[in-house]
Amino acid sequence: MSHAATSRSRGDHLRLVWPQWQGAGAAVVKELAPEFPHDVARRGYTVGTKVLEAVLPPHDGPTAAVPVTLSDDGLEERDGVEAKTVILKQLANALETIRDHDPARITTLGGECAVSVAPFTELARRYGDDLAVIWIDSHPDIGTPDSAYKGYHAMAAATRAMAALRTSARAAHEAMRCLVTMWKAANLSSEGMPSGLSCGVKSFSRCHHPMCGSVRYPLSCGRAKSSA
Repeated sequence: MSHAATSRSRGDHLRLVWPQWQGAGAAVVKELAPEFPHDVARRGYTVGTKVLEAVLPPHDGPTAAVPVTLSDDGLEERDGVEAKTVILKQLANALETIRDHDPARITTLGGECAVSVAPFTELARRYGDDLAVIWIDSHPDIGTPDSAYKGYHAMAAATRAMAALRTSARAAHEAMRCLVTMWKAANLSSEGMPSGLSCGVKSFSRCHHPMCGSVRYPLSCGRAKSSA
């Protein structure tokens, strides 16, 4: 049984309502919204979800809401990732909901950028190498815990690319090529590029990105000191 509240119809267009706020770094929120009390500002991403629900046309397919706590439970930093405990719990619930519906299409109403991880994870599981993702954002979201732009929301694209490395050598090469391209497009110096972000590395190493776990694959995701 799914942990999310759902109105259900299989194989259709799923609207996933996921007002996750915990992925935004506390320091980033404080800098961007100093005029609000910090606890209020951090939870401001939930307002964005409500706005999207209000302005979008009625949805004629199934809708599922991923439960998101507004409490401070699970906000402590683990492995360099703020709120890792609660983020992983909510991510698991979202993935379970998506797989329960088995939708043909997904529209996700968030929430900070990390809400994209669940639908992209399901697409990668379903299509494997035959998948392309167009990422349009003011930030590349290819960070690590050592990047200056804090929070799991800044690691969303990197997390998906790292997980893709588990599937095949081709996926590994494409993921690394895309990350290098995104890094350069963001006008970041090569000195700030995480180690391992280069195509053509042949030896196997372990991924120590905190949201991947320790997994053997051809390239290191490079949890290294970054000036990004």
